Amino acid sequence: ALRAAAAAALERGAPETSVTYLRRALAEPPAEQDRAAVLGELGGAERIARDPAALGDLERAWQATSCPVARALLAEQLANVLFYAADWTRCAAVLRSALGDLGDRDPDLAMRLCTHAAVLELLSPDSAGAPGAALRRLREMAVRGTPASRSAQLCLATILAVRGQDCHEVAELVERGLDGGRFIADETGEAVPAMLAFWALMAIDELERAQALVETILADARARGSVVGCTFANGRRGLLALRRGELAEAEADARAALEMAIEYNLALATPLHRAALSTVLLERGELEQAAAVTEGVALPIGGPTGIALLEARGRVRLACGQREQAIADLRHCGRLALAVKATPDRKSTRLNSSHI
Repeated sequence: ALRAAAAAALERGAPETSVTYLRRALAEPPAEQDRAAVLGELGGAERIARDPAALGDLERAWQATSCPVARALLAEQLANVLFYAADWTRCAAVLRSALGDLGDRDPDLAMRLCTHAAVLELLSPDSAGAPGAALRRLREMAVRGTPASRSAQLCLATILAVRGQDCHEVAELVERGLDGGRFIADETGEAVPAMLAFWALMAIDELERAQALVETILADARARGSVVGCTFANGRRGLLALRRGELAEAEADARAALEMAIEYNLALATPLHRAALSTVLLERGELEQAAAVTEGVALPIGGPTGIALLEARGRVRLACGQREQAIADLRHCGRLALAVKATPDRKSTRLNSSHI
């Protein structure tokens, strides 16, 4: 009865209520053969609410589950938590283990896990993988024309966009990956490829399409009570307002997003929202406030979040007359940006009818 009530709470977008029911169910306690399933349901609800206990409960459920497909599904959720916590090394290890367990039992699920692993190799600052091999895997998955290939299409679009490649190809990949809204309906707005698709559209100046995607993610997040979805959508809506010169709206959204990211310890998102807010404040001439947002903050090791925060801090320091520090930040930012773009990619990925 408690599990049914928890499921109903999730359906109506109340993950915190679902967590309460499931913690009570776990305290009963459930029969031993049901314990892993209850733990998994609890961890899933905690993940949506971004409760810190999600990591431990999902990991315990994963370890206690014997069915390879069920284990892989739990690993997918666990990897999502680790990704947004910026613990990319553990995230990659979980994905590798899940793929090894799964084998060929569920090809669509395997493709989603492979896509996530490939993105980690391409974006993680300390990845030991070969970027060229990861990109080839994304290409191979993107042209398969199955529902699971949508994730690969969105992730590939983002990688090509940040490398400054064919904007028409990027737009086509995003359109196919979003699949008329079906991707978010099936995978939710907090799925990593949905988040990445926004950056692809921003990189090619498709602002109206990026706005539509943000509103879709926000609607999904509100309906499901998703902390990550709301934080991301507010922050990116602020970035779009900044691009349009709507600085008051941009500041309000950026502040709301940063407050949520700090409150829920979203380590991946926090530097991005700091960068956005400081840039808005710089544009408004609020140099002291802009500096307060970026100074005294531990920088990420590297990757896109490190690039964004270093660029923002460098620009603020330059405006404040701290030229040597600004030069150091911007040179470091440039080195990280070149590392992300380290593997040139010249091979066409255009999708045509033969791929579908």
